Parts: sequence; C-alpha cells; structure tokens
Amino acid sequence: MLYRFVLVISLVRLVVLGVEVLDPLQVDSSPYKMGYKIIEEAMQINTQTMDEKLFNSVVANQIEESTNGKLLSIRGNNFRATDYYEDGIPLFKTGNGFTDLTMYNTYNASIMINPGAWEGLYGTAAIGGDVYITTKEPEQGVHAFANMVLSTNRASVNTVISQKSDDAFVQFECHALRQEAFRVSKALAFTPIQPDVYRVNSDIEQINAALKVGHRLSQNATLSLKVAHLQSVFGNPINIYDEPSGLYGNPSSADYTRVDDKALTNYWVSYDLVKSDWEFALKTYYDRYKDLWNFYDTPQFLTLSWPKSTYHDTRLGAIASLKHRYTPKQTGSFALRVDENTHRQVVENDPVIKDYAALEGSLAYTHRYDFTHASSMTALAQYKKQYLTHAHQFTQTAIPYKNNEGIDAQLTLNHETKNYGLYTSVSRKNRFASLVELYPFFPWDEPNVHIRPERSTYFEIGGSMKNIPQTMLNASLYANSVDDMIVKENLRFANIEKAAIYGLELSMEHVSFKNHHIEASYAYTHAYDKNGLEILQIPRSKFFIYDSIAMGAKTHFVATFLYVGARYDSYNFTRRLLDDYTLLDMQVSYDPYEALNFTAGVRNAWDTNWAWAYGQPAMGRSFFMALKYRL
Repeated sequence: MLYRFVLVISLVRLVVLGVEVLDPLQVDSSPYKMGYKIIEEAMQINTQTMDEKLFNSVVANQIEESTNGKLLSIRGNNFRATDYYEDGIPLFKTGNGFTDLTMYNTYNASIMINPGAWEGLYGTAAIGGDVYITTKEPEQGVHAFANMVLSTNRASVNTVISQKSDDAFVQFECHALRQEAFRVSKALAFTPIQPDVYRVNSDIEQINAALKVGHRLSQNATLSLKVAHLQSVFGNPINIYDEPSGLYGNPSSADYTRVDDKALTNYWVSYDLVKSDWEFALKTYYDRYKDLWNFYDTPQFLTLSWPKSTYHDTRLGAIASLKHRYTPKQTGSFALRVDENTHRQVVENDPVIKDYAALEGSLAYTHRYDFTHASSMTALAQYKKQYLTHAHQFTQTAIPYKNNEGIDAQLTLNHETKNYGLYTSVSRKNRFASLVELYPFFPWDEPNVHIRPERSTYFEIGGSMKNIPQTMLNASLYANSVDDMIVKENLRFANIEKAAIYGLELSMEHVSFKNHHIEASYAYTHAYDKNGLEILQIPRSKFFIYDSIAMGAKTHFVATFLYVGARYDSYNFTRRLLDDYTLLDMQVSYDPYEALNFTAGVRNAWDTNWAWAYGQPAMGRSFFMALKYRL
C-alpha cells in the first residue's frame, strides 16, 4: 500500500514544486520538547476530532470498549492509566476509570503527549503517560471564529467568540455535531445485522459549550474560571457477526445498547501567582456526569431487556503547587492533590440505590538541577493514597474495604545542544484500581476488593539529531515491566503476575523543496502478559506520513498516510486476529482572504475496510468540505 501513497505524492510534487532548497529548519532547543510528541493544528486533516488527531500519533492506539467511548492506549498501556490535562486541570474520569475523548471537541487548542519519560505537571507522569491540552489565549480586542464542516458522514460547527483587554478576557466556545449514521467500506462482507453501507445504530447528536473568564488581579496574580457543559445521545454500534452474543451473562439476550442521555458539567477555577523566584498555582474543579444506559431486545431499540439504569458520577478536587528557584541552577516544586470520586446507579423501580466512592490524594516533590546550559537532571518522589469510602454489594454482604498506597519515583537526565540531544529516564510508578475494577456495576459481575495497585518499572533512552541540512531526526527506545497488571478475567477484574511492554519509535522531519514539508514516524510495540500472549488491540507496527505542499500563497495540499499492523482482539472470551490496514487522507485548502478559508478533501480515500475491534467496522471513504471564517 505504501507505493500507492508515494506515487500520489510524487505526481503532485512534479506539478506544483520547484527545486529551490530551503534554509535549514529552525529547531526549538528546549529540553522539555525532546521526547515529547507535539500535534500541531496545521498538520491535521480537517474535520478530525481530538481523539482522531491523537490516534495519528504513532505512540497512541485506539482501544474499543463497551461504553463506545473514544479511548487511547499510550505505548501499549491500559487506557485507564493515561491522564489528560486541559490548562493544568486534570480532565474528568468516569467511574469506569477513564477519560472519554468524545466529550472534548475543541478546535482551539494544541496537544502535546508526554509518553512517560518526563515529569508530569504535578509529580510523576502516569503509567500510561500524560496528554496536555493547551487552549489558545484570546488576542487583544474582539475576535470571532467559526468553522463549519459538512461530510458524507456527519455535520459539525464550531464557534469561538472572545474579547480581551489589558486586565481581563472572556471567551465562549460552542461545538455541535450530528451524525445519522456513518458509511462503512463497500468492501465489507455484509451480514444480516449489517445489511448495507450505513452503519447500524451509529447515530450521534452532541453539543458542547464552554465559557472561560480570566482577570489579572495584580501585576503578578491572575484568576480564571471555566464553566462547560456537554449534552449527547448516541447509539452503540453492535457486533455485526454473531449477535445475540449473551455478552452480559444471559445467553438469550443481545447487547443492543444505546445511551439515551449523556451530560457532563465542569466548574473549574484557577489562581496563579508569580513573584520573584516563587510560583504558586491553585486549581480547583467540580464535575457532574450522568448517562442513561439502556439494553434493548432487538436492533430496532423498541423494547427494553433491562430496567432503565441511570448513572451519576461526581468529582471534587484541588491541586496546589509551589515552585521555587533556589539558585540559578536549582529549582524545586511541591504539589498536593486531593480528589473525591463518586458513582451512583439508580435502576427504575428499584428502591435500592448503588453508591460507590473513593478518596485519593498525593504529595510530590520535584527537583531540577542544571549542570550546565546544556545538561540537566530532574529527580522527583511522590506519595499516593487511596481510601475506599463507600461501595454497594449486590449480594448485600459486607465488603471489607481495602485502602491502598504507593510511592512513585523518577529520575531523568538530559543533554541538548544546537546539533543533537540525548536523554534517559528511569521510574517506578503506581496505578490504583478504578471503581469499576474494584466493584461490580452490574449484578452479574463479581467484586474483587483485593486488587493490588498496578506497578510499573519504566526505562527510556532517546535522542535527536539536528545537524543534517533540512532534517531533524528523533529516536526513543523504552522498556516497561508491569507488576500486578489489572485485567478483566471473565466477570471480574484481577491482577496478573507480570506483563512487559517494550518498543522503538523513530521520527523524521524534512524540508527539501520550496514550500514542501514532510514528516514521517514509526513505532514498534511489543506488549505481552505473563503467558506470552500479546496485549489486546495493540499493533506491533504503526507508521505515519504527513506531507504538506504550498501551491502558491493561498492554496495548500495536505496528505496523510497511516499504516496500522495486525493485532489481537477478544470477543465472547475468544482471541481473534484483526487484519492490518492503511488509511490515506487528502485535502486542498484555499484562502481567498486572510480571514476566510475553504477546504475540501477525502478521508480513507482507498475505502479501506478496517476495524478497531472485532465485528466493529469503522468509517469507509468520506468526502468533506469546510468553511472557516475569522473576524
């Protein structure tokens, strides 16, 4: 498949490119950029959501889960092990223990991935790495932005309105998405469950709105507030091969499910103070989440097979951090974090309410020492505690609550010059089980309150070369040994003795012709458990190419090529091998005026038949056009 992509790019280059060599790349030498994965907005095919942008990074892999959430595994780790932050606020995790990226659809932010070798914002990075989302600051004055996208699969509109003065700003953002059904590949072998190209029960209606206000209290202090709300309804596409599956314990009952109501409301407050050699930040947050999850007997979704179940989650938390520069070469910082998470299940006509709650806290210290202008060391330690404060038991028997604790430690050495960079990192990290892993949310599940924290011993070495004309090369090699990995075994979660994940990542950024920019990256990941079985849904190889060509001052052509290798999945407790696949996306954009942009393109141009999970065919070929206007 790769030769087809190379042929397309070569033909376009022959038409639109000259042979004038550009100046060498201007490379940011900041040590905190090396080893990170930065997703630039300009490098994205239009219409992509946040999870799709992250998926194009070779360090991340899409994981399919029964809730239909968009979940990512960083370097083969459990998708519950990754933490996401927006402007320093940790994004909400449901009682299932993960952040659902379908709930965050902003076109007004940059994305950066810390795969795990560098320190996190408030201590060690998570076992599964950290993802940092940074919203763009409003510009001085009054500004407005609108982006409307129409495609053969969905329609969406995103608007941002902002006003900023010397001491204050206000910004409003709204994103709306509607999808009746998406088209699968015509190459799919259709079944009685999936009789045509329109995916069964794949409708989505969603709207996000956020208001952010900031005020400079003094020359050194700022205060900001964000209120956001999401409302959504959607269907969970069913397995097209062998429904009814009896997946939830009843052999005669199919898992035809949909979320008939989903809502998330966020209240975030941030205070930042910078004075002399001191920096203080206080982040507080409260989140309320609800979804109505229903099981139906037939694909028409008319008759309920179970009573209506409504789930209510909340999170109340705060993070206080204090950073001090002791000397020109030494900096230390403390971070204290406390979170209370609750999960409540209300079943129709059932007087018994199921409540679950956990309180978690951590205290971390990070110390950085600069040996020279080019060399530095970062060392940190973090103590974490988990209290299980409340849980319902379907058998009505007493649950012996089990509290957990752990100590994280990390050491990173870094050396970077104008022409090259080297770094190495070693760490020991813990992940506590989430509520769904500890306790049963369904009557047929089995509790396991004796789950031990997942412990990871992680090593990484990497580097970069910037002295080759018009080229920058990056490489990293990592090994991760996970003790007591938490996995689903039949109807309950449990620890397995050991798992191992190791891999290699390579990337290249190159400019060789006038107005032409190409990047390529490759990842090899080998993730396996104590029995030598590969971790599910993690491909051995993943390859991505991005090519951008400026065809004059107002027109740009962009193409991306993605290859994902074969990987294993499981359905009805049976391992199944999923085929590898390739995706080609292309777009052409035109700027008739500085404030106006028109884009048209195609995604999955080859109409590849592919799937993230067994029996779950993904989108086929999709044509789109987009209109952007900036005031």
